[in-house]
Amino acid sequence: MGFSYGYNRAETLKDYHTGRELTMMLIDIVSRGGNLLLDIGPAADGTIPVVMEERLEQIGNWLIPNGEAIYGTHAWTEPRQWSEGKVPVMEDSSS
Repeated sequence: MGFSYGYNRAETLKDYHTGRELTMMLIDIVSRGGNLLLDIGPAADGTIPVVMEERLEQIGNWLIPNGEAIYGTHAWTEPRQWSEGKVPVMEDSSS
């Protein structure tokens, strides 16, 4: 969700991907036959940082109406790449 693979108290809120960015990553990766692995790093006392909890809830809220398009999917038997492809550009939703 951020830059480190675990809890890092030096990370600030702006070091984390937004819920929208994580959801777009999920959609893009699954559409290419992949899996999105999110590293949720608990603090020393075992609690999940609030920012990580919020991001998981945001992804979960998107999955409620759209999960059918994600769960149980698998790669097509033969790949069909029609073009070089283009990585989606994330628009800044804060403006």
